Amino acid sequence: MSRRDKLLAKIQNCPKSVRFDELAKVLEWYGFELDRVKGSHHMYLRGVRRIVVVKRAGHVDPAAVTEVLDNIAEIEAEE
Repeated sequence: MSRRDKLLAKIQNCPKSVRFDELAKVLEWYGFELDRVKGSHHMYLRGVRRIVVVKRAGHVDPAAVTEVLDNIAEIEAEE
């Protein structure tokens, strides 16, 4: 199992304990690019897909993690 698979499995199993840098790494692996940062809000783009992740001390909001996982599932279904 590769590092990528391990990190994705960790994020799927426990979305409440995901750090911002882990989620950013996964987004970049799936082709999302950091478009802009406004305060604590980081906007990632991939084509017409847009995800906003709020960087906070500690962990990322589980709703943002769920949104990322849903987008990744759609990307994998398309390929």
